[in-house]
Amino acid sequence: MREDYTILAVFEYSTEAQLVKSKLDSENIRTMLMDETTIDSDPLISQAIGGVKLLVFNQDLKRASEIYNDIRTYETDNKGNAIDCPNCNSTRILVADVQRMKKYFITGISTEVGKTVASAIITEALEADYWKPIQSGDLDYSDTHKVEKLVTNKKSVFHPNSYALKTPMSPHASAEIDGITIDINQIKTPETQNNLVIEGAGGLLVPLNDEHTILDLIQPDYKVIVVSRHYLGSINHTLLTLNLLKEKGFDISLIFSGDEHPTTESIIKKMSGVPVVGRIEEEPYIDQNVIKEYAELFKDKL
Repeated sequence: MREDYTILAVFEYSTEAQLVKSKLDSENIRTMLMDETTIDSDPLISQAIGGVKLLVFNQDLKRASEIYNDIRTYETDNKGNAIDCPNCNSTRILVADVQRMKKYFITGISTEVGKTVASAIITEALEADYWKPIQSGDLDYSDTHKVEKLVTNKKSVFHPNSYALKTPMSPHASAEIDGITIDINQIKTPETQNNLVIEGAGGLLVPLNDEHTILDLIQPDYKVIVVSRHYLGSINHTLLTLNLLKEKGFDISLIFSGDEHPTTESIIKKMSGVPVVGRIEEEPYIDQNVIKEYAELFKDKL
C-alpha cells in the first residue's frame, strides 16, 4: 500500500504535518503520515530519523502539491506582517487544529474474539462515533445495537451499516444469498467531527466479494486495533494478522481478550513488538458499568 504514496513534505514535528494533512483530507486528498508516533513519543530524535513525512496518494500528488503551495505560507496579521511568537520570537507560526480526530479500525484474529466489546470500550473511552460498515445476520440485535446499549455517554453517534445482510455468514456469501454483490465503492466513511470507531467483520481476509476483503476497507490514516483471544492456533493467527498490517504500513495496537495466558501473550509481544492497550478479562457479564471501567483503564493508551 505504501508504494502507492509519495512524500509531499517533511516536518520536524507532527503539529505542522497534521495541519497540512487536515487541509488535504478536507479536499478529499488521500494522505498518510510516517514516523508521527515515534517522534511524538520522543521529539528529540526527529532530525535523526528525518522528521514526520506527509505522504499523498500518487494519483493525487499534482493537486496536493498545488494545495500545499497555497497554504504553506506562515501566518500573518491583518496587514500582512509576520506574527512573532511571544515565547520564542519565531515568525514560523502555523495555527493547528484544536483537536485532531482519529479513526480506529477494530479487527480480530478470528470471529467471536471480542471485537464488539472492545469497540464499545473504545467508543466509550473516546466518546467517539461508532460504525459497523457490514453486518451479516442478527439484524434485530446487531453489533450496532449492542454497542449503543453498552455506551452511556451522550456524544457518540451510531452510524447505519453500509450493508445489512440477513444471514450470519461471511459477507460475500451472505450477500449472494440476499441477491447482491458488495461494492466497496458504496462503503463510504461517515462524515463526522468526532473520533470514529469502525468495527470490522471477522478477520482481515474475510472476503467481501470476489476481489476484496475486510483489509481493503482500512484506509492509510486509520489506527488499527487487533483483538486477540487465546485458543489453539491463536499465536499463529495473531502474528499473521499483525505482520500483514505491518507490511501495509498501518499504525497498530493490540488488545488481549479473555483469561490471561502468559506464554501466548509474551511470545506475541516479543515477536511482534506491537504495543498492547490492555486486556479485557473473561468477565461474568458485560454491562455499562463494566464498559466504563475498561474505558477508564484504556483511555490513555488509545
